[in-house]
Amino acid sequence: MKKLILMLLVLVGGVMQASATDVTVYFKPNTEWKYSDAWFAVCGQNASGNDLYWEKMTSIGSGVYQATITLNDACTKFFFVRMNPSVDPEAEGALSWNNKWNQSGAHSQPTALSLYDISSVSWTG
Repeated sequence: MKKLILMLLVLVGGVMQASATDVTVYFKPNTEWKYSDAWFAVCGQNASGNDLYWEKMTSIGSGVYQATITLNDACTKFFFVRMNPSVDPEAEGALSWNNKWNQSGAHSQPTALSLYDISSVSWTG
């Protein structure tokens, strides 16, 4: 058991932390979220509310968007974020709360192939 635990730990900057895992999340927004050609991102945070990552979501067809995020023990929640279309998503600093139009509620860490579908929900906030 001790060997297994040690094999799962990685030394990062002098701090032991659990290995990170890449997970792809899928998001299907409603009509209101797609209005005005908004683009979408996903933001992960720790328990204190500090941002750990931002990833731009990419359309994969049929109204579904995807992003691959890296999970670790520090990441306790994530949000889908509707971004201001007047901001170039490729510009430096584009992925930030300053460019947010709307956001989802907090979600716990996703599992592989998680689809979050709000396409039938009428919500603009």
